[in-house]
Amino acid sequence: MAIQASRFRLGLVSGAVVSTLVGLWAAGQNVPTGSEPVLETPQLHFLVIDDRFVPHVRVEWPGADGEHISYESDQPYVAPAMKTDLGGNLQCYVALGGTRLDKQAGDPDGAIVRVGFYKRDTSKPLFEGMEHNDLIRITLTNVVFDKPAIATADSGLQHLKFSQDGLAECGLAGAAFELFNTVSATDNLRGIITSSNGRLGALSNAGAAFRITHEADGSFTLEAEFPYELLRHVQDPWQLTKPGTFLEPLHFHIEFEAVPLLRVPDALRPIPVGDAGETLPQSKSLPD
Repeated sequence: MAIQASRFRLGLVSGAVVSTLVGLWAAGQNVPTGSEPVLETPQLHFLVIDDRFVPHVRVEWPGADGEHISYESDQPYVAPAMKTDLGGNLQCYVALGGTRLDKQAGDPDGAIVRVGFYKRDTSKPLFEGMEHNDLIRITLTNVVFDKPAIATADSGLQHLKFSQDGLAECGLAGAAFELFNTVSATDNLRGIITSSNGRLGALSNAGAAFRITHEADGSFTLEAEFPYELLRHVQDPWQLTKPGTFLEPLHFHIEFEAVPLLRVPDALRPIPVGDAGETLPQSKSLPD
């Protein structure tokens, strides 16, 4: 199921059929008195996921003595709290919504997909066996939307969260618990990202790469590569790069946004109001 935000969104939308009670607002007619309510299946103008298709996640990095470490599995869309063991010290989930939605910096018609990772054992490193500042590669495949869509790397970002105890050991305040790495060098999520909590353009520079591919079967593939040092907080006082020499996040996720290929004109969209005529609130994505 998909959690999406827009001025018209229902909040929780299935990728299959959504049935709801609708009036005859488009034709300016009234529902006949005494008749049964008319149940229809409206054409949603915003993008949602098609959850009949299960995404696949692969994570890989170089280990000691040239060893190639890789873990992968199918990951149905779930709430982040329903993460499962992927392999090594990694737990994984794939979910709808994300930072761009939470910060109200997304497209009103868009859908945000994220793949996230947690430490299974907080006392161990995220990427066991890594000895150098090497590239970590994350691949997410078989992402399918309910209608033709466009997705570009420019919307890509990485959201990291650190433990309060770890931050205190580095002399950092609690407000530093989250960090952002982005693909775009200019998109600061409406002022949320600053030099003290993020790196604009980091996912498209310094050896990093972020690619969104629209496959022949209609699905989307995300490929993200980033050097291990991007897991270090920008306020870390020592600025080391070797694995195990700086504070790692407890969790991070990578996300991208897709938008409909064809937009519904504003004039054809119903304006949702509550009982007192107030605009309905935006929905929120499930917390990490």
